[in-house]
Amino acid sequence: MELLNLYSVGLSTSSGRNVLTRVLEDNLNTVDNLKDITSKSSDNFSLISLEFEWGTDLDVAANDIRDAIDRVSTFLPDEVDNPTLYKF
Repeated sequence: MELLNLYSVGLSTSSGRNVLTRVLEDNLNTVDNLKDITSKSSDNFSLISLEFEWGTDLDVAANDIRDAIDRVSTFLPDEVDNPTLYKF
């Protein structure tokens, strides 16, 4: 499983959901072998969980995730910190 952690000062849950999570989810859905994607948003914070098919090389998946994030990074608000990616 891969977790993507986003932190932004000053964004409410509704704007965080619309601006951050939705844009990222739409782009992350293009990553190969993705089985499920879920997210939680609260004020100043968004967490996206990505589950991959059994046998997926998570190092390759992590690179694909970074590429997907890079494609949309210019569309994210300036207040958003760079996403943090966790693998486990």
